[in-house]
Amino acid sequence: MISSSKGQSNPAERRPLLVRTHERPAHCRFVKPDTGYVPNQFRRRGAPPVARLPGLRSTASRSPDPEHVKATRLALRSLAQRISDSQAHADQLKQQLSKVLEQVAPNTMDLFTLGPDTAAALLISIGDNPGSLISEAAFARLRGVAPIPASSGKTTRHQLHRGGDRQANQALHTAVIVRMRYHQNTKAYAARRKHNGKTTPEILRFLKRYLAREVFRALRTDYRAMTA
Repeated sequence: MISSSKGQSNPAERRPLLVRTHERPAHCRFVKPDTGYVPNQFRRRGAPPVARLPGLRSTASRSPDPEHVKATRLALRSLAQRISDSQAHADQLKQQLSKVLEQVAPNTMDLFTLGPDTAAALLISIGDNPGSLISEAAFARLRGVAPIPASSGKTTRHQLHRGGDRQANQALHTAVIVRMRYHQNTKAYAARRKHNGKTTPEILRFLKRYLAREVFRALRTDYRAMTA
């Protein structure tokens, strides 16, 4: 059993450092390609709207453009600057987050497809409930990847678990999606299961459960090192 005594460091105390840097502010989601937010006269073929906005001309008084066009140009320039600043800030936070995670959870960070965001979400979930590291089954259950029987009649099947820590579940889901694209063994496994008649949701459930086993072992090793 893994427990923490008084005075020992707990991952939950590091929560302010484990920020979710992939969440974009509202103004970063405002300007998107092909949504019509950027007027046609400000578009240039071959580059996304956000990349073009900082290059808009200033609204000088001698400009022959109508006032509403000047106002639109000024608003878009301001919006582009905010997006650029927010992205630079997010990149800086992600770099800092990577350094922190490499110190407190090196084994977890070594797992294929676990980046700073996904590893941080999983580590935070342990801080909320370190007792889930007692067993692999408990860990999977509290991350929403334990199979639930859903048999009917002569059909024997299972379904995804809709409970558990949804942020940790999303981290596992994201990692599995990436593995299905870039990890050769995972691609071969998915193809074999598909050939055997399994559906994509079923394959995802299998893979998330397998990944949970790997993450459990890595997190338990890291957690023991942190609380030693």
